Amino acid sequence: MEIINGLYSEPVKVYVKNDTDGNITAINSEIFIDDFTGWIKIDSGHGDKFAHAQNHYLEKSLLNKNGEYNYKLIDGRPVMKQ
Repeated sequence: MEIINGLYSEPVKVYVKNDTDGNITAINSEIFIDDFTGWIKIDSGHGDKFAHAQNHYLEKSLLNKNGEYNYKLIDGRPVMKQ
Protein backbone atom coordinates (compact mmCIF):
# COMPACT_ATOMS: atom_id res chain seq x y z
CA MET A 1 0.00 0.00 0.00
CA GLU A 2 1.49 3.33 -1.09
CA ILE A 3 1.63 6.42 1.16
CA ILE A 4 1.05 9.84 -0.47
CA ASN A 5 1.13 13.08 1.55
CA GLY A 6 1.05 11.10 4.80
CA LEU A 7 -2.05 9.07 3.81
CA TYR A 8 -2.43 5.67 2.24
CA SER A 9 -3.37 5.99 -1.43
CA GLU A 10 -6.16 3.40 -1.09
CA PRO A 11 -8.74 3.29 1.71
CA VAL A 12 -7.50 1.15 4.62
CA LYS A 13 -9.82 -1.72 5.58
CA VAL A 14 -10.76 -2.35 9.22
CA TYR A 15 -11.40 -5.90 10.43
CA VAL A 16 -12.71 -7.48 13.63
CA LYS A 17 -12.80 -10.93 15.16
CA ASN A 18 -15.73 -12.02 17.27
CA ASP A 19 -16.59 -14.93 19.55
CA THR A 20 -19.60 -17.25 19.32
CA ASP A 21 -21.72 -14.73 21.28
CA GLY A 22 -20.95 -11.94 18.79
CA ASN A 23 -18.60 -10.07 21.16
CA ILE A 24 -15.82 -8.26 19.32
CA THR A 25 -12.60 -9.75 20.65
CA ALA A 26 -10.10 -8.00 18.35
CA ILE A 27 -9.95 -5.07 15.93
CA ASN A 28 -7.20 -4.09 13.52
CA SER A 29 -6.48 -2.60 10.11
CA GLU A 30 -5.39 -4.66 7.15
CA ILE A 31 -1.92 -3.12 7.49
CA PHE A 32 -1.19 -5.18 10.60
CA ILE A 33 -2.93 -8.48 9.70
CA ASP A 34 -0.89 -11.24 8.06
CA ASP A 35 -3.51 -14.00 8.11
CA PHE A 36 -7.10 -12.92 7.50
CA THR A 37 -8.60 -16.20 8.72
CA GLY A 38 -11.46 -15.41 11.11
CA TRP A 39 -11.35 -11.66 10.48
CA ILE A 40 -14.48 -9.83 9.27
CA LYS A 41 -14.25 -6.57 7.29
CA ILE A 42 -16.40 -3.85 8.86
CA ASP A 43 -15.27 -0.59 7.25
CA SER A 44 -12.64 1.24 5.21
CA GLY A 45 -11.39 4.78 4.93
CA HIS A 46 -8.47 7.16 5.32
CA GLY A 47 -6.67 8.48 8.40
CA ASP A 48 -5.57 7.17 11.79
CA LYS A 49 -9.06 5.94 12.65
CA PHE A 50 -8.66 3.29 9.95
CA ALA A 51 -4.87 2.81 9.75
CA HIS A 52 -4.53 2.45 13.52
CA ALA A 53 -7.92 0.94 14.30
CA GLN A 54 -6.76 -0.81 17.49
CA ASN A 55 -6.48 2.52 19.27
CA HIS A 56 -8.62 4.91 17.22
CA TYR A 57 -11.62 3.19 15.63
CA LEU A 58 -13.84 2.43 18.63
CA GLU A 59 -14.96 4.99 21.21
CA LYS A 60 -14.08 2.69 24.12
CA SER A 61 -11.57 -0.12 24.53
CA LEU A 62 -12.58 -3.69 23.69
CA LEU A 63 -12.84 -4.62 27.39
CA ASN A 64 -14.35 -2.72 30.32
CA LYS A 65 -12.79 -2.52 33.80
CA ASN A 66 -14.46 -5.84 34.71
CA GLY A 67 -12.90 -7.65 31.74
CA GLU A 68 -16.19 -7.84 29.83
CA TYR A 69 -16.41 -7.02 26.12
CA ASN A 70 -17.76 -3.54 25.31
CA TYR A 71 -18.86 -4.27 21.72
CA LYS A 72 -20.90 -6.80 19.77
CA LEU A 73 -20.89 -7.35 16.04
CA ILE A 74 -24.49 -6.77 14.89
CA ASP A 75 -25.37 -6.80 11.18
CA GLY A 76 -21.68 -6.38 10.33
CA ARG A 77 -21.21 -3.27 12.52
CA PRO A 78 -19.66 -2.82 15.97
CA VAL A 79 -22.33 -1.83 18.49
CA MET A 80 -21.48 -0.70 22.01
CA LYS A 81 -23.21 -2.76 24.68
CA GLN A 82 -25.46 -0.92 27.09
